[in-house]
Amino acid sequence: MKDIEKSIKLYEMMRDRCEKNGFSKRQAQVYREMVEFMRPCETAQEAADKIKNSKYYLLPTAALFQDRMEANLKAAEENEMPDVADVYRQKIDEIEKDINAMYVTGYERTAFNKKSLYLETIEAFCALYFDYFYYSVKQRKADFFGSGDTKEDLKKGLNRLSKPSSDISFLAAKEKFRKLIPCTDKGYKNFVDEVVPMAEKGIDESEENKKVENEFKKAWDIIKAKKEEIIEIGKINLATIKYKEILVISPESKTGKYTFEEVM
Repeated sequence: MKDIEKSIKLYEMMRDRCEKNGFSKRQAQVYREMVEFMRPCETAQEAADKIKNSKYYLLPTAALFQDRMEANLKAAEENEMPDVADVYRQKIDEIEKDINAMYVTGYERTAFNKKSLYLETIEAFCALYFDYFYYSVKQRKADFFGSGDTKEDLKKGLNRLSKPSSDISFLAAKEKFRKLIPCTDKGYKNFVDEVVPMAEKGIDESEENKKVENEFKKAWDIIKAKKEEIIEIGKINLATIKYKEILVISPESKTGKYTFEEVM
């Protein structure tokens, strides 16, 4: 097989691969054209020189770039990020008009900045449920993290919602947001219905506090009534308790055993 035949065969294989994967339509078209462009050539070197002095010298790179942008565009559309999709669409069009536009950067940062708003909303939506869950079961966030205020935390979470919407009801109706929250459908509905009012009014804990105080008083009355009995039981148990300090000595080898020495 001549070298030119091998070269044409290679481009045909590249054309076929791009056609089959479904994500490289521009590359497939370019390689299809290049196969016909090379056929009149007698040698691979002649074909290489001919390509170098034609539009096909840069076209495969531009086609690859555009196909990648097309994949990003479709991903943005499928994830309901139309403004992110527009960034990639605009870049594809720019290259279509001027091939040198593929060397102009900046679009990546624009796409990232727009995409980050959607990611921020997803993170905020999950955090909102987390805060709502603890507050709704009357657990103060301080019990877990040392700080927390019902209204302020929930307001901050709601204010972080932006793309595709700042309306929590709109977001909650979307399947992808529902999948983020690990609860029953009833619990999810309660979250959506209650989180905004809770952020506006907080939680009225007066009744709950009264219940806790009453339970505490009952328990304390029982304890006081058995004070002498508790003290006697404490004395008996204290006599059986011994305190020791032990020094643990590691083995000298991997197969050795730890030793323990009483030091006090």
